[in-house]
Amino acid sequence: MSVVRLLTERIDGGKDPDQKRVSQTQPRVAGSIVEKALPTALQSDIPPPLKEIANQLGYRTAASLQSRYPVLCSEVATRRLSGLKAYRTRSPVTPVPRDRIEKALIRELSEPGFTDLKAVAASVGLSSKRRLYKDFCDLRMAIVVENAQFKNRRGRSCGDSTLRAVIDGALRAAFDERPIPTVTEVTRRLGFAAVRPVASRFPELTAELRSCRHRLGTTRCRDQMIERVRQRLTEALAESPPPSCSEIVRSLAGHRTQIREDFPDLWSALRKRYVEHKQQAHHSKRQAVADDVLRGVAELHRKGLYPTVQLVLASIPAPRFRSVDIVAEAVHLDRRKLSIEPYLNRRGHA
Repeated sequence: MSVVRLLTERIDGGKDPDQKRVSQTQPRVAGSIVEKALPTALQSDIPPPLKEIANQLGYRTAASLQSRYPVLCSEVATRRLSGLKAYRTRSPVTPVPRDRIEKALIRELSEPGFTDLKAVAASVGLSSKRRLYKDFCDLRMAIVVENAQFKNRRGRSCGDSTLRAVIDGALRAAFDERPIPTVTEVTRRLGFAAVRPVASRFPELTAELRSCRHRLGTTRCRDQMIERVRQRLTEALAESPPPSCSEIVRSLAGHRTQIREDFPDLWSALRKRYVEHKQQAHHSKRQAVADDVLRGVAELHRKGLYPTVQLVLASIPAPRFRSVDIVAEAVHLDRRKLSIEPYLNRRGHA
């Protein structure tokens, strides 16, 4: 190539610009495990969501599964959608009887105080107040008028000190309820349309009520998660062959250190069981290698050949260990067991 051509022509690096770049990143979960998890999900009537399957395998999202196994993921999603549609078709929602709603509204009208229509709807099994506005217009309007009269009477007869005492008692009583009501629910019970009249008078008490409700909700979620982890660890103790701790952590999509600290006894038992299983498998493998070497040494000795390590390895069709040191140690022990003289002594006698 001339110098002019070398300096003027474009050098081709051998890469096609239209060729897609292939990622060399290895998947975190073996393909055999994923190929077993997806068909297992297909066997159920309503398969779990792809994200839940991915979380059980140790992934945060289902993007990796969808890119590696698009056909299986599409079948899981399709079967789940059809199963949910069939379930909704088989299980229609039973409407709430009209007389039950009417009796509840009449009972609320006969009682003094403020009436929360949303609470009445929930007490009879309705998910919202929409049916009260549609089918019970007269009773609903009567309750609205009674609520307005209650607010007027409260404004005329109740001073600020008395009102503060009523609000304070309602907020403090809410801490003893289970589940703890929201500040909005307590406000509606008192006949207020907004939270401001209550929160402005008792900001610390309302903040404490919100914090307590949030804390109990977080504690309940954590208790459910801990129970799920405990159940998985208990099931793993009965599996055969025993899974490793890493496999269990991936199936739970949790943190290894947190699980070990929360369940030290179960973690120790699982680890001990897995280590014993691996030691037993290794011992069985070493014993099988020793048997193969013994047969090879005996066969070579019967043919009149000195059983060297190379000849013994060549006589074994599929050696389980490729380590020459392991085979050499076994050959040395078998030669002593069969009373085969060393090669140098045999040459000296000859």
